[in-house]
Amino acid sequence: MEPTIISGNVVIIDRFSFRYFNKLKKDDIVVATQPVNPEVSICKRITAVGGEVVTKGRGAGIRIPEKHYWL
Repeated sequence: MEPTIISGNVVIIDRFSFRYFNKLKKDDIVVATQPVNPEVSICKRITAVGGEVVTKGRGAGIRIPEKHYWL
C-alpha cells in the first residue's frame, strides 16, 4: 500500500475552515504538533473521532473522548 502523500506532492493547509467551522471528520488529513517534539509538525489521517472505540490487537478498546481525534 502506498502512502497518501508521497515525496514531491504539494500540501495546502487551510486553517480557516477548522477555526470557524470545526468540522473535522474521519479520514481527513490534518497537520498536528508532534507530542514528543512540539517544535515539529506531523501530517496524519484521522482514524477515529470522539465517541468511537479504537482497539489494538485483542485487548480492550479505548474510547475516544468527545471533541478529540485519534490520528
